[in-house]
Amino acid sequence: MGGRFGDRWGGGHERVSDDYEGPWSGGSESPWSDDHTFFERARLSGDMAITLYSLDGCPWCEKVHDALDAEGIDYETNWVDPLHSDRNEVKRVSGQRGVPVLVDTERGVTMAESAKILEYVERSLQ
Repeated sequence: MGGRFGDRWGGGHERVSDDYEGPWSGGSESPWSDDHTFFERARLSGDMAITLYSLDGCPWCEKVHDALDAEGIDYETNWVDPLHSDRNEVKRVSGQRGVPVLVDTERGVTMAESAKILEYVERSLQ
C-alpha cells in the first residue's frame, strides 16, 4: 500500500513548519502526558489502518515515510496541496494545516509533528 509516489506537485516545494499547535500540542488532555500508558495501549490494540498526510519534498514528511517503510508498515499516503489554505482535509482530520499528519484509525490516533510521529512509529507500530 504505502510509500512515496514521485514528484506529485511538479517540483514546487515549500518549507513547512515542524511546529504543531493543534489539539494535542500539550496540556492535560494530551496523550503525551503519560507516554507509557498511551504507547502500551496503542501497541496492544491490534491491527491498524495508517494514513499519512504528506507534502512532496517536505523533509519532515520524508523522515516519517522512511520510518514507516523501515518498519515494514503498510500505509496510505494522501498527498496534500502545497498551499496551506487549500489543505482542508488535513484541517478536518487534525485541527491544523501542517504536515506530516498520521492517522491510525484502528487505534483512534491522529497526530502531527514529525518527532511525535516518529516516536509513535518506533514505540507503537513495530
